[in-house]
Amino acid sequence: MKLIFSLLVFSFFHYTLAQEIKLVADKWCPYNCSTEGSSQGYVVEMAKAVFKKHKIRVNYLVKPWNEAVKNTEEGTADGVIGALPSDIPAAIFPDEPIGFNNECLFSLKNKNATYQKTEDLKGRKLGIVEGYGYSDEMMEFLAKNKESTVSVSGDNPVKINLENLLNNKIDWFVESSDVVKYTITGRSKYESVVNVGCVKKAPIYVAFSPKLKNAKEFAKILDEGIVQLRQSGELKAILNRYNVQDWK
Repeated sequence: MKLIFSLLVFSFFHYTLAQEIKLVADKWCPYNCSTEGSSQGYVVEMAKAVFKKHKIRVNYLVKPWNEAVKNTEEGTADGVIGALPSDIPAAIFPDEPIGFNNECLFSLKNKNATYQKTEDLKGRKLGIVEGYGYSDEMMEFLAKNKESTVSVSGDNPVKINLENLLNNKIDWFVESSDVVKYTITGRSKYESVVNVGCVKKAPIYVAFSPKLKNAKEFAKILDEGIVQLRQSGELKAILNRYNVQDWK
């Protein structure tokens, strides 16, 4: 009996240790970056630190945004990083955000562009990312001005939009200010790229698949884990590696 009990305990422990959660997204540094190396993004590091305490491994994969969202909706991925509720309405969202998306417009210094309202975008080519959810006013503008937008996709769309901007294929593009800042800082190639105005700031999340049996449990684990990371100082240490300030 003792042997059977020991084997059961070992089997349960082994199963728990081997449990895995698959998180997907396109590259969106500093939130989530490359799958290789030690700097995979602060959200990936947060998730790994939180779930490790529950003997759950985080498997992070980079995919184009539309594919990442579809995989999460269908349950072939367990969660998508950096989502707005409008990106995947059926998903299970934690209460704790993993940061904020400051939606801004970027152009070149020599274009002398400024942004205050969506009307400022008329008559110019605007770069966007296929499948991204934007603010309500931006989504309304995009729906009415499809002919003036250039939509890109891939696992690193911010780089594509930056190249399109430098090559005058677009006049400006809309993107998270933190993502652009992280991408261009210290790179002389992008010294002519400037933030010309922002639209709206909104919280973003790790959204869990509606097909995932333990989605609500994982959301709760992440909620409680982020609070614990913040209280222990571990969150600050992670954020410091990416020169990011805590959003609370």
